[in-house]
Amino acid sequence: MKIAVICGGFSNEAEISIKSGKNALNAIEQLGYECKIFDPKYCDLYQMKIDYNPDLCFILLHGEYGEDGRIQGYLDYLDLKYTFSSVNSSALAINKYISKIIAKTCDIDIIQDNYLTLDQILNGEIDISPPFIIKPNFGGSSIDNIIIENEKDFIKIKTQLGHREKNEYFIVEKFINGYDISTAILKYKDKYLIGSMAILPNNINNFCDFAAKYEENLKFIMPTPLDNGRIKSIEDKLINFYKKIDCNNIVRIDLRYDSLNDKIYFMEINNIPGYTEKSWIFKIMQFYHGLNINNITQMIIEEVCGKL
Repeated sequence: MKIAVICGGFSNEAEISIKSGKNALNAIEQLGYECKIFDPKYCDLYQMKIDYNPDLCFILLHGEYGEDGRIQGYLDYLDLKYTFSSVNSSALAINKYISKIIAKTCDIDIIQDNYLTLDQILNGEIDISPPFIIKPNFGGSSIDNIIIENEKDFIKIKTQLGHREKNEYFIVEKFINGYDISTAILKYKDKYLIGSMAILPNNINNFCDFAAKYEENLKFIMPTPLDNGRIKSIEDKLINFYKKIDCNNIVRIDLRYDSLNDKIYFMEINNIPGYTEKSWIFKIMQFYHGLNINNITQMIIEEVCGKL
């Protein structure tokens, strides 16, 4: 069986994507499969099919082009099997605004927000008072997420987001004091393996920004500090959300615990989560289900291609 790991790509998450791809390649080779890495930034995937003709494409493109349904649509056109979610599911999942609306229909609380272009933000059309967080509607790894604590911080919008397109959409979300909870869901043989982890960054806002995520400036707590019944309730709702969006294989869903009001809010879903050695999905699945990256990779391959 031949597997093509597709990683890298054109988004601002390409560097992380390459690390994910190399880690997956190592796991796939340890499982005994033939495997090669292909980066669509440097190779033609149509030519890949002609020359390599993989039995499975293991997609690890993070961000736009990888998680938004476009690569999935092209692989459908090429009649190639691939991992993770479908075209429609990917398009829904990457859109923070839409995915929040769907989460609400699953009885999951969402944070007060505005859905605005950068131009509208710069023109002062935000109707949420500080503190709030501004983040791109499409994209992950907390890239270009900024916290506005007071009016003096408004200068950050121009200085830190000035490189983005004026017509690009952003979510402006009320900042919630508390901490993040990350939940991983792995679908395998009609079962949903799930677990949750509290994440405490070592910064003033308890916020998982890019630096905190990738400089290991975090404290992980499993099980979470919340009682089992509370976690079980939100996890059941998240499985329903996973089904409603029609996800596949493994996803990571990020939540925010409001310590002042004792509420749990949905933030976003990552339908192609990080696959590096330090990725949170592996910590969670190892703790709750005793699964390592090789186990998870084999389960993903079997779920797409059938028992091998």
